Amino acid sequence: MGLKLAAQNDSYGKSKGKLGDGVSVMDSIPLNVLGCDPKTFKIDYANRASVEALNNLADLLPEGVSGDNIVGQTIDIFHKKPEYQRKMLADPSNFPHNAVIRLGPELLDLHVDAIIAPNGTIKRLILSWAICTERER
Repeated sequence: MGLKLAAQNDSYGKSKGKLGDGVSVMDSIPLNVLGCDPKTFKIDYANRASVEALNNLADLLPEGVSGDNIVGQTIDIFHKKPEYQRKMLADPSNFPHNAVIRLGPELLDLHVDAIIAPNGTIKRLILSWAICTERER
């Protein structure tokens, strides 16, 4: 049921995951990670790996969307019926959530989780994803 924050731990968002040299920890990992605001469903974070991977898939993304401009887009751009995803992502009991989806000829393995505050509200949505076309064949 999501990742729970301890009541006394209010460091999320303050340290911003920075290393001593100023490079974001999330930017340094070789996994595709996106962050999403649970109120607006706008993508508000894309690590370096995601930006590069999405740029490589740009011809399969909605027109005008690439890794370089994914931040600020809503998740709705990826869904024919976004109200279904919004409803599912608004319920803390739905996490973690895993799915394999099709993007053109590619298959993507998605893992979505939520950071849940002590009061039960969703503070952040985090998506890790990978191209899994070869694995799924």
